[in-house]
Amino acid sequence: MIQPLLAKIRTAGVPGIGGQRIALSARRARFAWMSPIKNVHRDAHITGAVLATGGGTIRVTGASLGYWPSPDALTSCVYLEARHVDSVIEIGRDSMINNGTSIVSEGPGVRLGE
Repeated sequence: MIQPLLAKIRTAGVPGIGGQRIALSARRARFAWMSPIKNVHRDAHITGAVLATGGGTIRVTGASLGYWPSPDALTSCVYLEARHVDSVIEIGRDSMINNGTSIVSEGPGVRLGE
């Protein structure tokens, strides 16, 4: 009787299966809390952990950050850093950035997509 119930719990939800879904949600929340640049977590479709930091500007309107069930979804993050005040990272609409990607801008900018 308990086995079918456990099977339902293990496979409930998307993305992932049971505990993986919970772990991924917890990672997303933790990295959003740690990120000093908050608009990234508002303006993008976030599937995995994303850390956005630095003194510059990061724009990701309509981009997808992280991908399930791609490798490292539960162990890595998308790292975005605009290091200086004049540094810019722009990721265009419908662009997709995979887990474990690091993008760092030290100068006028990094632009992907659109």
